[in-house]
Amino acid sequence: MFIFLLCFLDRSNIGNARVLNSDIDDSLAQTTRISNQQYLVVFLIFIVSSTLFDVPSNYMLHKFRPSRWIACLMLGWGLMTMVLGAAKNFVALVCIRFLLGAFEAGLFPGIVYCLTFWYKQDERALRVAFIVGCATLGKALG
Repeated sequence: MFIFLLCFLDRSNIGNARVLNSDIDDSLAQTTRISNQQYLVVFLIFIVSSTLFDVPSNYMLHKFRPSRWIACLMLGWGLMTMVLGAAKNFVALVCIRFLLGAFEAGLFPGIVYCLTFWYKQDERALRVAFIVGCATLGKALG
């Protein structure tokens, strides 16, 4: 649940970065000099890559052990989040957000897949509901 909360905090931080510190000319849009149209591209490229890599990530989950694959996804996701702070232009933002979406694509299906090993079918729905509830909490905290 905590991992999924962090995932949704990370997904919402691009909007916060766009407006945070705009009064002192230190927001994302001002430091990278991107237009509103370019911001929308940066925002939407995450959704595109997440959609593209959702199924391949689930395939890799079956190919490798779930513990290793989810750990690799989280490592890549954390690295991309840190690298995002160093982006200085539009192209870097697009590339990093694309990779971030690719790494975050397999997280929720991977977590649900792992729950199938530990809980019976009638117990699983409550656990998934708690995880999805943390997504809402992550958006609220973001």
